[in-house]
Amino acid sequence: MIGYVQGRLLLIDSPHVLLNAGGVGYEIEVPLTAALELTTINAEYALYTHLVVREDAQLLYGFLTRQDRDLFRVLLKVSGIGPKLAVNILSHLTARDLVALVRAEDLATFTRLPGIGKKTAERLLIELRDRLANWSFQQRPDQASQRLTGGAEASESGDVGIETMAVAGTDEGLDAQSSSPAKIRFEAETALIALGYKPPEATRMITAVYTDALTRDELIRQALRSMVKGK
Repeated sequence: MIGYVQGRLLLIDSPHVLLNAGGVGYEIEVPLTAALELTTINAEYALYTHLVVREDAQLLYGFLTRQDRDLFRVLLKVSGIGPKLAVNILSHLTARDLVALVRAEDLATFTRLPGIGKKTAERLLIELRDRLANWSFQQRPDQASQRLTGGAEASESGDVGIETMAVAGTDEGLDAQSSSPAKIRFEAETALIALGYKPPEATRMITAVYTDALTRDELIRQALRSMVKGK
């Protein structure tokens, strides 16, 4: 089992990242919450990981904290929940949100997540109720994903030169911090569509929270947070 990978970030191709650890490139699928933190090419990062072995592939999933990784493993024990759906859930909900929703038996919020119908939501609540009843959070969660070393050199303008995230449905890496408003909206909507939202719904979610002051990553976070709260 590969439970932890620390290495230099070579490539961002959401939802995957490629980390060079000891000369070996590990392709790791991460939730959107993690992808938004892993942004600087050639910087050193670390992730807690879970290896899924299938007949046709070995798939590695990575998480910002050990707690997120452990919750991913708990989700996999629920009938009908595979790695893809578990990652999708953790792309929308923080660990605290997930535990709180289960304890509150909040069926409505679960059914708003892409790929989760009423029956799946009911099964999540039933099967997670006992497993998460005594779940406790560390005061300072064990954070693996902080940038450990420098990364790309700063440009003459003072901006850090990075290879930006290539979101699904686009051909190029895009700069989330310096894009035009139209490009920021497009990238954010594309990221939501990749999570399973229909284009009109993604547009509505972005429009509801958009301001010129938000970067792409902030816009995505705000849209997902608003969706979970049902606003």
